[in-house]
Amino acid sequence: MYAVRILLVALTLIAAIPGSAQPPSQTKIYTGDIALFWKAYDQVVATRDTATQVQLIQKLYIDRAHEGLDDLIHMRNMKAKHWVTSINAVPAFWESVRSKTLAVPSQTGSIDAIMQRYKALYPAFQQPAVYFTIGCIKTGGVTRHDRILIGTEIIAADSTVNTTGLSQFLRETFRLNQGIPYLVAHEACHTQQKWLDENVDTVSDLLGYCLREGACDLVTELVLQKPIRTAYTVYGQQHEAELWKKFKVEMHTEKTDDWLYNSGSVQRGMADLGYYMGYVICKAYYAQAKNKTKAIAEIIELDFANIKSLHDFLDRSGYAQRMDQKNKP
Repeated sequence: MYAVRILLVALTLIAAIPGSAQPPSQTKIYTGDIALFWKAYDQVVATRDTATQVQLIQKLYIDRAHEGLDDLIHMRNMKAKHWVTSINAVPAFWESVRSKTLAVPSQTGSIDAIMQRYKALYPAFQQPAVYFTIGCIKTGGVTRHDRILIGTEIIAADSTVNTTGLSQFLRETFRLNQGIPYLVAHEACHTQQKWLDENVDTVSDLLGYCLREGACDLVTELVLQKPIRTAYTVYGQQHEAELWKKFKVEMHTEKTDDWLYNSGSVQRGMADLGYYMGYVICKAYYAQAKNKTKAIAEIIELDFANIKSLHDFLDRSGYAQRMDQKNKP
């Protein structure tokens, strides 16, 4: 039976006092797939025959998957051969990240505090379940329905893991990795948004895609009560004026390749800069709002299929006007 960890945690990020009684977690947190993967991994690396390796991953990991891992496999079209390819391509990474992933179940105590903070900021919040899985170094976090699916090998990696053979994007991601709280908070926001449709992407244009991600980064910042710091925010802050000039021209199109989910790209020196553009627009909207609680709800509940609503949101934020004024010769 799938291992379900019902954690005992405080409702704040303060460490529990030894011996004190703690209320049971209100968040469903699943971590059983982490240990399951490493049991399969040990048998995979014990043989050099790739056909046997594929069979082992299938039998010992995929066939024993439960709903969280099943969801991730379905969404990313992952097969046993993808794990085998990854394990064989970057063996030093997998060895160096192992202990970090196995430590994750003992580090999830902050998740309840995140959920409680969400409820305080956004009363309509519907609490999602959280699933920690091991993927193929392709997905840090994604959502399906009311579930947060986490690629633990990415979220647990930091600047100390061996990145030989990995991309510059992943090396920078690991160097600035903000860990479990950031990813859970970001993905929790996605579970509240109206765009979710398993078969149809209902986003209207590039602006909609970027606001969808940027909204989650802004709300994450409010939930964690500290600025987010990622590779794309660092780069974005340094190049905001030039990014706005390009984004302004392309935001009405569906040209997402230069802006989102492009970790293999080296254009402009950094990937996923659309996250940053969406974030700064949402931040400007929140800053000008008199009623902050209402503004948070409006940001989370944006209709990403409605072009008029999205561009009205941009206008009300004042961001375009401010940047155009700043970019004047």
